[in-house]
Amino acid sequence: MLKKFIRLSGCIICLAALALIAAKPEIYLKSAGDGLKLWALSVVPSLLPFFFLTTLASSLGLTSALAKILEKPFGALFRLRGACAYAFVSSVISGYPTGAKTIASLAEEGFITADEATRASTLCSTSGPSFVIGFIGATAFKNKAAGYAILLSHIVSAVLCGMAFRFYGKYERRDNRPIQSRNLDNALYECAYTSVVAVAVVGAFVCVFFTLCEAAVNLNLTEPLSRALYALTRDETVARGVSEGIIECTRGCRKIAESGLTRLSVSACAGVISFGGISVFAQSLAFLKKANANAAIFCLSKAVQSAVGFSVCYLAFPLFFA
Repeated sequence: MLKKFIRLSGCIICLAALALIAAKPEIYLKSAGDGLKLWALSVVPSLLPFFFLTTLASSLGLTSALAKILEKPFGALFRLRGACAYAFVSSVISGYPTGAKTIASLAEEGFITADEATRASTLCSTSGPSFVIGFIGATAFKNKAAGYAILLSHIVSAVLCGMAFRFYGKYERRDNRPIQSRNLDNALYECAYTSVVAVAVVGAFVCVFFTLCEAAVNLNLTEPLSRALYALTRDETVARGVSEGIIECTRGCRKIAESGLTRLSVSACAGVISFGGISVFAQSLAFLKKANANAAIFCLSKAVQSAVGFSVCYLAFPLFFA
């Protein structure tokens, strides 16, 4: 019954979106173009090199090395195998949705169970330094210190979130079988191919959700949340940015930054980036589904991570802007 309701709701939303685009193509095609432009100028440069290098590093055996080194600390802190350390490092370096993509690969190759994939998803879901420092800090806020404050808070929130969800599911204590390096005969081509496909998928999500966010704003669907947030923050720009960021993270952060460099605006960006938005949810779940990870736990963890990210950044703000 629930699946039928979800499918029916999805069909209605798709038809409504198509009708809006057909009715006002000049608005929504421009919005889609803005999304693609942002993807091409900001997302591709920040993701593609890291996707390629992390995939190549895995082929060369880095996954196995990290698994051996971090087996005990990851088991103690997160009830995860050392192999998940590679997913975490990849996520921190490359950003969304690299962590989910790596978890899916580990699960498909039999290195982790579905419960472990779920726990790993609460830890290995972060944005990358190139995006946070380069785009949000240097470009949006025009201040790299803001980017560093957001990035530190964001990573701390992911670690704390991973620890909070460590008790989910079972943890089978068994010796890890060695993670074999891939055949290097055609490694560069395979790394390039998989990286380009992954980045293209991210671009499709950014384009679509940029357009859907524009539609939601034009139909005043974000207005109730914006008003509620304004009552709490007394900052209309931040309130609107957060409400838009729930749908598409990048657009929301860019809007929040228009409020200026304040403790509230920087912390709000940390919260939005830690949440990721529906766009990141869709990107990540597309990969996590392959690992049979629990989607509800992942979504709940992102809400927790958002609250923690905001709080940590708000408390740490004076350290970066004394």
